[in-house]
Amino acid sequence: MVAKQGEQARLSGIDGARGIAILAVAFFHMTRGMVQAGHLAPGFALDLADRLAYGFHVQVFFLVSGYFLADRVRTWADFAPRAVNLYWPYLLWSGISGVLLLLVPGANNTITLRQFVLLPVIPLQHFWFLLYLIGCIALMVLARGRVALMTGAFLALNLAALAADLPPDTLGVTIDNATYWPAFFFAGALLARWGGFPPVRAGWFVPAVVVALGGAWLSVRSGIDIRWSLFAPVSLCACYAVLCLATWADSRLLAFLGRHSLPIYLVHVMVGSVLRALVFKLAPGAPLVPVMIAIWALSVAVPLAMEQVAARLGLGALAGFAPLMRPRQRAFIPRGVAGPAG
Repeated sequence: MVAKQGEQARLSGIDGARGIAILAVAFFHMTRGMVQAGHLAPGFALDLADRLAYGFHVQVFFLVSGYFLADRVRTWADFAPRAVNLYWPYLLWSGISGVLLLLVPGANNTITLRQFVLLPVIPLQHFWFLLYLIGCIALMVLARGRVALMTGAFLALNLAALAADLPPDTLGVTIDNATYWPAFFFAGALLARWGGFPPVRAGWFVPAVVVALGGAWLSVRSGIDIRWSLFAPVSLCACYAVLCLATWADSRLLAFLGRHSLPIYLVHVMVGSVLRALVFKLAPGAPLVPVMIAIWALSVAVPLAMEQVAARLGLGALAGFAPLMRPRQRAFIPRGVAGPAG
C-alpha cells in the first residue's frame, strides 16, 4: 500500500511538472507575441522570466518522454505507432497554422509558399518539438537499450557543438540544437534506468533555484540563448525545481493540465493570436494586465474544450488529440520514487 501511494505521488509530481511547463509555454509564447506586435514593452524583469521559462518548459517534456520510454521502445514495432501519433497532429496543426499565416498578411509570423510546402519535413513555429521527439524515439530504437552510451554520446556532441557552432540567437536547426534536445531525452531515460528522478528535498531545491535564476540572469546579460549547450546544467536544475514545486503542490489541476498538455501545445498559439488581434482591434485601450491574463487563460482553456468536444464526437484521434494507433504496452516501473522526503 505504501509503495502504491509512493508511485501515485511520483506520477502526480511528474504530471504536475508537465502542467507547470505547459502553462509556462502558453504564457511566454503569448508575451513574445505581444512584444513582437508592439503591445508589450520588453524589460529586464520580463526578459529574466522569459529566459527562466525557456530554460525548463520544453526541456521538462523531453526529460519526461525519455523517462517513460526508456524500456518501452525497443523495436521499430514499438516506434511506429508512437511516430504516427506524433506526426499526425504535427502535420494537421502545423498545416492549419500555415494556412492561417498565408491567408493573414501582416501577422506576427508570416511564411512563404515554399515554407508551407516543406512543412512535412521542416517545422513551423513551436511544432518542431514533435518532429524532434519522433527523432529521439527513433534514436532510442537504434540505441538498443544502450541508454547510458547514448546520453554520453550526446553530451560529447554538445561539447563538440560548442567548438563547432556559434551560440544560436534563435531556435534554428543548428549543430547545437540537433544535439541539445536528444541529450535531455536520453538523460530522462538514464534517470529511469538509475532508479527515477532525484528525491524531492528542500535542501536540494534551494540551490537548484539559485542556479536556475543565475543562469537566466547570465543569459539575459550575455545575450546568449539559454537553450545553448553550456546552459544545459542550468536547465536540469530548473527542471528539478519544477518537479519539487509540482510534488509539493500536489495539485489536481496541474496534474490534469500535464496529462492534457498535447492539445494545449498544438492549439494555444493560434487561440492566443486570434484573441490578441480581436482585443486590440475592438478595445485598443483595454488594460494590459487583465487582457494578458484573459488571453493566457483562454489559450489554455479553449484547446481543452476542443479536446472534450472532439472526444464526445468520436473525433479525438482525427483531431490529433488522441492516439491514432495504440502502442504495444510494456510494463515499466522505474525503481526509484521521487516523492516528498521527510
